[in-house]
Parts: sequence; structure tokens; C-alpha cells
Amino acid sequence: MPNWCTVTITLQGDDANVLACLDKIAPTHPDGGRHFQFDNVVQMPTGLDERLSADIKKAVWYMTIAPSLNPDTWNKFNRYQLMFDALKIKTLVNNDMGQMEIALRALRNQRKHEAMDMGEWCGAHWDVGSDLSETETDINTDPEYGPVSLVFDTPWQPPIAIFEALHRQFPNIAISATFEEPGNGVYGRYENGSLVYDTPCDEDGEDIEPSPLPSL
Repeated sequence: MPNWCTVTITLQGDDANVLACLDKIAPTHPDGGRHFQFDNVVQMPTGLDERLSADIKKAVWYMTIAPSLNPDTWNKFNRYQLMFDALKIKTLVNNDMGQMEIALRALRNQRKHEAMDMGEWCGAHWDVGSDLSETETDINTDPEYGPVSLVFDTPWQPPIAIFEALHRQFPNIAISATFEEPGNGVYGRYENGSLVYDTPCDEDGEDIEPSPLPSL
């Protein structure tokens, strides 16, 4: 099980601008509630497999680094690109035609999207390995309880790329966020386009050195 990072995103500004932002990132569903998902902020391309096996990734990894290993040889392969792709990947996935088809699709996605599967793409574009479910976010739109806010948990680390995308897409409102993951001592905030990591303290007021963010 991962350590969970609690994230709060706050939207402040003109009511109409805040509502426009909320309608895009957390549209109202037929059940009457608003559902926030990262895909509403930065949309994932279609055609990516959910998770690929190590053998598939090994095959695609080989194909991806081939040009840098031997450019002259790679230029020759370019004349027979599809044949070479199929032959090499077929060998690496033990002559399994079904696996070879998956590997070829992953290779095309690596070249087009710089990601072999959903997990890699999410890590690169959302900074977390998967999206939120439609029921994982507490959304406050009642002024009595403060500004519009979204509270949710992500595994291991905050979705910093989502903060940055919101800041770019909605320049007319103030986007701020706080996050805390006590297990690795990761605490911080995002304000006005800037990321600040806070140093937590123990019970005696001594600084706790935060652990580095784990790689996905």
C-alpha cells in the first residue's frame, strides 16, 4: 500500500471565472454532484494500454534506445522499419503473436506520446500514476465554509503537474494548493505559480529533513 498524500486545491477570484474553471475540471454529473478528475485538466491520449508487462517494456525499451546506440545501423533499419520492429519484438516476447501485437502498439505509443502505457503517461503529465475515481474528491462550493476547494488523496506525492496546468489554463483566478505526506515528510504548497516545500517539525520543534519524492 502506498503512503497517501493529502492535497487541497483552492480556487479564488471572480465568481464567474471560478465557476467556469470548476465546470471544466469538475463538471456536474447526472447524480447532481461534481466529479473532479485529472483527465479534465490534462487529457490522456487514447490507445494507451493500462499496464504493460516487463517483457513488453524491455522490448520497447530496446527499440527506443536503438538509434542512440548505433545511428549508422539504425539508419539502415529505417528502410525496413516495420519488418525490424516485428522481428526484434517477436524474439523478445518469446514468439507470442498476441504479445508482439501489444509490443508494437506500445512502440508506436512510445514514439507518439513518449509513454508506453497509461502509468508512464500519467507519471509524466500528472506526476502521479493514475487518475482519481469519480468519488474520491471532497468539493466545497459553499461560501459559508470558505473559498471553492477540492480535497483528495494521491499515492506517494502531489500532482504538481496538475497545479501547473491549472495555473496556465486559468490565469484569471488564483490557484493555490497545499499537500502533506507525513510518511516521507513531504509537505508544501503551490502559490502564484511557485512551488514551496515546507520543512516539518517534530514534537520538540526540531526540523525533520523531508525524504526525496520517490520516482514513479
